[in-house]
Amino acid sequence: ANASSDPTPPAGTAVQSLGARQPKQDPFSLSRPVAPGESIDFFVSHSWHDDAQIKHRQVRLLVEAFKRRHGREPTFWFDKTCID
Repeated sequence: ANASSDPTPPAGTAVQSLGARQPKQDPFSLSRPVAPGESIDFFVSHSWHDDAQIKHRQVRLLVEAFKRRHGREPTFWFDKTCID
């Protein structure tokens, strides 16, 4: 497998895939290349045994706090979507 440095937008289906063992679409297709001057704010690797709704809620809370502090959405590197 190749690890990509592509971030995943947190508001998209990538966050929802935190609970999908077999997602409806290719998880790697949810990522995008890092834009010039952009960096990845958070690296996320998780357990499939944890509650997906709780994980999703915690990521959304993190996103909202980050937006208040930095004035933009954070970028995430999700293991599920960034490893081909």
